[in-house]
Amino acid sequence: MNTDTIAHRIHWDKKYAQGNTHAAYNPDPDLIKLIHHFPSSGLALDVACGTGRNSFFIADYGLDVVCLDFSTEGLNFLKQHRSSEPIAKKLFPVQADLSNTPLPAATFDAVFVIRYLDRTAFNSYLQALKPSGLLFFKAFNINHLNSKPDFNPDYLLNKQELINAFKDNEIITTNDLNNNEDEESMILVRKSQAKNG
Repeated sequence: MNTDTIAHRIHWDKKYAQGNTHAAYNPDPDLIKLIHHFPSSGLALDVACGTGRNSFFIADYGLDVVCLDFSTEGLNFLKQHRSSEPIAKKLFPVQADLSNTPLPAATFDAVFVIRYLDRTAFNSYLQALKPSGLLFFKAFNINHLNSKPDFNPDYLLNKQELINAFKDNEIITTNDLNNNEDEESMILVRKSQAKNG
């Protein structure tokens, strides 16, 4: 694990140790709007799940969820939240650093990546999907600098970056257009048959 990764993990562990970063624990609003596109059963991967606010929503919808994060504190919160309810049996927390942990090929019916940007993993998400599996991806874009000028631009999407990255797949919906004024870009794609091999 490189020094940069260790520093990031320490940062997030400290943040999660102070309590849930999303006090209302509501899932992402675009995820709520688009969840009907996903199968109501099967296996999903929630990348960089943090404390699991989206993981629980996906599991409530019906999918079993592998909850992947490198933060011990975030996963501890997830494990304790609603731990006595049946929903807990649909969640499978996994502590791992995605930068050096390969995802299993053709395993997931759905992959969710929300507010985590590692461009080198784009192909890994597609390869981890089963044939015709769905990928929902959402992250901050360069418009975010309007409200957070000190934000590291390396972690911001450029306009139409998602469309270009996933153009060989079926794009179901996206806001990743040149005229997008939102501070986040999102895309929902179905893995193309050409990518299934």
